[in-house]
Amino acid sequence: IIVGASLSVAGTSFQALLRNPLADPYVLGVSMGASLGSILALIAEPHLSISPALASLLTPLGAFLGAGATIAAVYFLGRREGQLDSATLLLGGVIISSFLSAIIMFLMNTLSGNLRGLSFWLMGDLSTPLQKSAYWFLGIGFLLATGAIYTTAADLNMLLAGEKEAMHLGVDVPRVRLVVYIAASVLTGLAVSVSGAIGYVGLIVPHAMRFIFGSDHRTLLPTAALGGAIALVFADTLARTVVAPTEVSVGAVTAGTEKGTSTSSSSGRGRTSVHLPPAPETPMSSGSALARKPAESARLASEVRLSVEQVSYAYSANPAQAPLFTVEATSFQARRGEIVAILGPNASGKSTLLKLISGALAPLSGRILLNGFVIHTLTPRTRAQRIAVVQQESTLLFPARAWEFVLQGRHAHGHSLRFESQEDVVIAKNALAQVGAAELSDRWMDQISGGEKQRVILARALAQQPLLLLLDEPTLHLDIAAQIGLLDALRRLAAENRYTVVVVTHELNLAAEYADQVVLMQRGRCLRVGPPANIYQRELLEQVFQTPLSVEFGSSGRPRVTVLPGT
Repeated sequence: IIVGASLSVAGTSFQALLRNPLADPYVLGVSMGASLGSILALIAEPHLSISPALASLLTPLGAFLGAGATIAAVYFLGRREGQLDSATLLLGGVIISSFLSAIIMFLMNTLSGNLRGLSFWLMGDLSTPLQKSAYWFLGIGFLLATGAIYTTAADLNMLLAGEKEAMHLGVDVPRVRLVVYIAASVLTGLAVSVSGAIGYVGLIVPHAMRFIFGSDHRTLLPTAALGGAIALVFADTLARTVVAPTEVSVGAVTAGTEKGTSTSSSSGRGRTSVHLPPAPETPMSSGSALARKPAESARLASEVRLSVEQVSYAYSANPAQAPLFTVEATSFQARRGEIVAILGPNASGKSTLLKLISGALAPLSGRILLNGFVIHTLTPRTRAQRIAVVQQESTLLFPARAWEFVLQGRHAHGHSLRFESQEDVVIAKNALAQVGAAELSDRWMDQISGGEKQRVILARALAQQPLLLLLDEPTLHLDIAAQIGLLDALRRLAAENRYTVVVVTHELNLAAEYADQVVLMQRGRCLRVGPPANIYQRELLEQVFQTPLSVEFGSSGRPRVTVLPGT
């Protein structure tokens, strides 16, 4: 029971941590380390003068120590710039697994003795009796490791959207990666040390439970543990009875019984539809919930909310080398209800400046203040309560409905172990309504158009109830109607809810029409900051974009840019 639950919880955790639906408990080579440790224990046992009781614990102990050494080695290889990196971690696991596999094959080809028993254990064997102390050790280890993973259950939900988005939603990504990696690896090491490498349980059972109960790890982790225990008990029963009195390897049984379920359980769409209750539309920002007197509104509108003060940054592959790209000292301010557009050609530093404002990067010099607080010194959760980031694209590992996606915006306002409250649900409903996406509530995110998806992503940002809304090329891949609709919504939301909005865009005319201020960038330099009418000068724009242009001003005073035939 404990082995099946451990493998299933570990598989569920690795699938979220590595954002890979094919990940299983053995993907990082822990099973190979345990196998090598058990082989070395079997080699050493005849040469040791120990009691039969200790001899029975030698193989599991060797397997656990081998698994622990592998965990440490993969952790060392999987670090980048002092932190765990999912891609590097996976690559390190593959390298270690291949290396250990070669050693195991060499030892098995050169060893003499009970190779059948060793091969039987490597394929999965639950028939070996254990000492009572081993059961206690296994049970306590399972509870501690599973409990540690469950404290990150809500964070794992955010990681399904990617590490960058999880960070912007308030997840302390390095801490979660470390906790889940160590705890899931310990679970795998415990299971393999007493049963060998039993395959498929940690791969298929999480998908089966996800198909039935959905992708919320607060529900998925306990149901996966239960499902893994049931699956392994069933497989062990078959192994002992199907060709009795001969016992079949448990690993062979799980490989046969689990394969037939893999196709039907992989989509993750078996969850019963849940509808958000109707809720009245209300402004999303708590500060605008009450009507203000005109004098107070004028005072608040004049207050500076975002202050970028002489901020610079440098990208470098090696601290000892010259920077590959530099953002020079940049300064500007933005007030409540203002929309600021950051313009410039490719590789001008627009996205880097946005990352600095979001707190994802710490400036090399200068500082960025939001309502007087230095942004990059805030905790991820506090930043997510004040700043919402809308990325160009949001790719989910497993399917989710629009309302589930929008509820992610409430993560920073909740507690790790509780589910969303009725207030959170109402806020999510209002967010969808404010962007005109209420009818998409029960649609799957991978079955809606690009324009509809962008509105749902914006609704998730609104559900964070931020002070500052950052958007990185939100009109990319949208048709003109969807672009106008999105920017109309931003203009209205900024006015009604007093958001400060910063948008990175290549759309010169849309920026001229909707922005209150423009920050013009070129090759990492901020050339000019001001209203569109002051920035849109033909000579300046032609210098920046290296294209012949015509600039005209309409009756509204807003400039219009036309591309002229090249010379």
